[in-house]
Amino acid sequence: MSLWSFACALYAEPGVEPALLQLQDEHGVSVNHLLAVSWLHAQRRSPADWSTILVEERQLALNEKVILPIRDFRRSCKGGVSDLLYQQLKALELVGEQAQLRWLETRLLSQRSTNEPMPHTGTAEKVTLYQAVTDYVVANASVSDADVVVVDSAILADGEAMSEKLDASLTEFACLAERGMESLTDAN
Repeated sequence: MSLWSFACALYAEPGVEPALLQLQDEHGVSVNHLLAVSWLHAQRRSPADWSTILVEERQLALNEKVILPIRDFRRSCKGGVSDLLYQQLKALELVGEQAQLRWLETRLLSQRSTNEPMPHTGTAEKVTLYQAVTDYVVANASVSDADVVVVDSAILADGEAMSEKLDASLTEFACLAERGMESLTDAN
């Protein structure tokens, strides 16, 4: 399943959309990146080098110069423009997100270490989706919530520990996404 197809299907699963939007709006976590991490996890891909791709300058520029400005403009127009124009802005934002996911898929699949599925190991060694998304956030995000706690000894790049609120949001998303991925697997 392509990253785009997976992202659309997982996003449509009950509870996943609001969990992702909360992570995006309250913590600045990229929805597309979390969907890409989830896609890699569902394919049992090794996270050895994908975190560096997720912060590569070209796709960050697409996010910062195209997707985010369109999203901000769309949100500022809500209720102040015709429904048709609002839906067109939303569709334009979605085109940018789709382009970013297609680019991420191409880059992620081109990485040697992600092309080999992780071997089946004992459950103690299995990387959970929660661990994968937490590792992504720890490696690539800077969070400045006041209520701070160390999660699995993970310290963010700027030296701060992950907040309880962010950890709770990541936990909720991971649980919902795991259930969603199970239902997607059952449907196929």
